[in-house]
Amino acid sequence: MKEKMKKIWDEAKASMELHRTLEKPSKELKVGDKVWLLLTNLSSKRPTKKLDNRKGGPFTITEKISSHAYRLDLPKTIRVHNVFHINLLSPVTEDKDFHRKQVKPPPIITEEGEEEYEVDHVVNLEWRNGRLYYQIRWKGYDPIEDTMERAKKFAEMHDLLADLRKRLPGAPMPNDSKGKTKSNKQKEGRSIKQEANEGK
Repeated sequence: MKEKMKKIWDEAKASMELHRTLEKPSKELKVGDKVWLLLTNLSSKRPTKKLDNRKGGPFTITEKISSHAYRLDLPKTIRVHNVFHINLLSPVTEDKDFHRKQVKPPPIITEEGEEEYEVDHVVNLEWRNGRLYYQIRWKGYDPIEDTMERAKKFAEMHDLLADLRKRLPGAPMPNDSKGKTKSNKQKEGRSIKQEANEGK
């Protein structure tokens, strides 16, 4: 009875998801298939909405609950119910999906249950209205998903700043003011790389 009730709940949960999305008509899937999961309705605490990809995966189907509900093998850090309506899934095909981005690295879950994303390095920097911003490359993410963040957020990340100094000598640090840095000749909204390229 317990197992039957669990399947009923799984089907109901998957049906709820159906009404929150528009996707292609149903298709036949089976256990072991790899699929992409539509992420539109999944909440995220990523640094910016820009990092929320429309589809994630591929994930493996571990159980067929019914003709329209499937259980997926999700990473432990993706803390959502792992049964989804078939209209949220699309099969992975070798020819079409060879160059598709794979699922992004899951965030680190802190003791407080919060999600944290790992910074790879500072790509570039610029001043905006007297405030220093860093262009951040997130570990495991593509350049198109870089974000501009206030430099002060990274004031205690000493390894990150040491790497920045090494790659961009004279680069302003989070606690510098614009007038105290070697980049004080930069115009508002101009990056250090732009200035360097124009000087060639």
